[in-house]
Amino acid sequence: MWIKHFYQNKQTDATNNILLLLFFQCGVVDSFSQNVAIENLRQNIAYPYIYNPMNIIVEEIPCDEIFVSTNNGEIKSKGNCKYVFIPHEVGIASVFIHKMEKGDTIQIKERKYRVKRWPIPEARLSGNGSGRMGLGEFKAQGGVSVSMSDFDISGNHKFDSFRFRIIRDKDLVGEVINKGARYEQKTKDLISRVEKGDRIIFDKVKVLLPSSKEKVELDELIIEIK
Repeated sequence: MWIKHFYQNKQTDATNNILLLLFFQCGVVDSFSQNVAIENLRQNIAYPYIYNPMNIIVEEIPCDEIFVSTNNGEIKSKGNCKYVFIPHEVGIASVFIHKMEKGDTIQIKERKYRVKRWPIPEARLSGNGSGRMGLGEFKAQGGVSVSMSDFDISGNHKFDSFRFRIIRDKDLVGEVINKGARYEQKTKDLISRVEKGDRIIFDKVKVLLPSSKEKVELDELIIEIK
């Protein structure tokens, strides 16, 4: 009988030793790994040529001992674990998190992000798209603007030019090419001729995407004067 207990105890001791060894090994792995939290880039998406804010926190490492770099554009430190990511190319970008130790930088994390092209904005007049507008309200406007629907990141779209035309019945009353977003004097002169029932067409609207040399042409904006 004692032999049976002897072997059972031996098996139990062996099992406990294996569990203890596994526990010790897991503890070693955890002690040499660090959790990295990166916040603010929603859905791992960034946009080119603007400040994409990031908060980067590494477990057990002070903010001033973290170094962050990228293979697409640049990353600027704002202090207190806050950074801005400014990618330059559309595609995939890697962000590398390093810790500084004895004058060296040791990479501890790589995170990949999708850098997406800016959505094409829409031309607006008085904050509205194509539609009807009263004569007085129309003549009170000083120029056109752009807006991006369902997009909560703002950017500075620089206007290049647009064409302004007045259509009365089926006849062209006049047209001008306007530089910039604000009405030039020649455009104002033509606006003074607008009457009720006219159809105003803003087309060939060209803007530069934020902080970029990329020029895009927007859909036309049509206003019917009531």
